[in-house]
Amino acid sequence: MNRFEHTPLFFDCEASGLAEDSYPIDIAVAEIAAPTRRWLIDPSSVDSWTHWNSESQNSHGYQRYDLVDWGEDACRVAEQLHARLDGCVVLSDNPERDRLWVNKLYQDTGTLAPIYRVLDANDQFRELLALVEPDLHRRDERLYNLKILARAMHLPRHRAQSDAEYLRRLYVLVVQLTEPVLTTH
Repeated sequence: MNRFEHTPLFFDCEASGLAEDSYPIDIAVAEIAAPTRRWLIDPSSVDSWTHWNSESQNSHGYQRYDLVDWGEDACRVAEQLHARLDGCVVLSDNPERDRLWVNKLYQDTGTLAPIYRVLDANDQFRELLALVEPDLHRRDERLYNLKILARAMHLPRHRAQSDAEYLRRLYVLVVQLTEPVLTTH
């Protein structure tokens, strides 16, 4: 059996801010055997998307006018994201927040939302590591060290593409560590 036969997708979303009237601006989906798909979203394509937070801008590095110039229409992004996520299991390091932004995209564009599961990546990694490390403290220590290694191979944070690719790299490292146990089950 191929160890990546039933792998999840890896997901990240950046937003215009953290307030209730914020909205998604940068979404990425990474997978093991395909290039990462990333969408920059043009906030001017949804009339109600006017909120902009300068602190969030400092984190993700995008200016609103950059997204207006380079971003894609929010409806088109919602349709493409629907096609990619529908029926899938998705890992996120902030599942509640990422699900909130994706739901906002679908709601504000009037697009049918996909049926998919978003799971906490850290919980899933710990569950896999439990196969090789029963001690919770040592398991968390292994995960911490794997995160350091994955970050060392990773581009800047708070960009959806690099954050989704970080989760993919971390997943690969965890699976490689647990592979001897996984192949015997």
